[in-house]
Amino acid sequence: MSDPEHPSYCGLNATSGEVSERKPTFAVLPVGAHEQHGGHLPLATDSIVAAYAGEQVARRLGGLLLPAIPYGTSFTHRTLRGTITLDWATLAAIVNDVLVACYAQELRIAFVLSGHGGNFILNPCIRAFNARHPEGQAVLLPENVVFGDAMSADDFHAGRWETSLMLALQEPSVRMERAIDYAPEGVSRAELTNRPISDFTPSGVWGFPTQASKDEGIRMLAEMNDRVCAYVEGWLKR
Repeated sequence: MSDPEHPSYCGLNATSGEVSERKPTFAVLPVGAHEQHGGHLPLATDSIVAAYAGEQVARRLGGLLLPAIPYGTSFTHRTLRGTITLDWATLAAIVNDVLVACYAQELRIAFVLSGHGGNFILNPCIRAFNARHPEGQAVLLPENVVFGDAMSADDFHAGRWETSLMLALQEPSVRMERAIDYAPEGVSRAELTNRPISDFTPSGVWGFPTQASKDEGIRMLAEMNDRVCAYVEGWLKR
């Protein structure tokens, strides 16, 4: 988090003139979600994490940081209050339009970084974009590059690892006194394709948030930054 800023980096406060002068060669588009994360984490958790990761890679490697899309496809969380979900086609259309705009401004490579595991539509969306625009390249960062091995079968939503990240990023927004551990037995994450998460966990938590710590979150953020930057740098060198 203390890496020096790349001279080509253009953050959200950059002006048009600064973008022209610094000439970033790639764009970073974070995609989040606005959905329930139990009683202890903010609805915007996925967007907060995605925006942070996107800023770090753009800052370190010299890209144009785009505003995070604050909504995703969150159908499995729709039965719990606060969740706002986009239709698959809506999210795909928004991402496609952003990528087209980048392409038109000669930003021929754009990295899409999702902070929400349920944004499955991004895969076919980006495949289709690349087929239509062979001179450019849109790259979807794989889930394991963003989250590493922190996500597990019994801790993948509002649990230990996600709560640790938020303690490191925005500790005042975490209500640890409301954290409840819950991991349903005999059910896999794949079942969320068929039924809402509230059928399996009334609180919306699937994991062990009471085991989270700020120190673990700081370590995880550093590791995430290194993974994401290494992946992006590998593409840029091709």
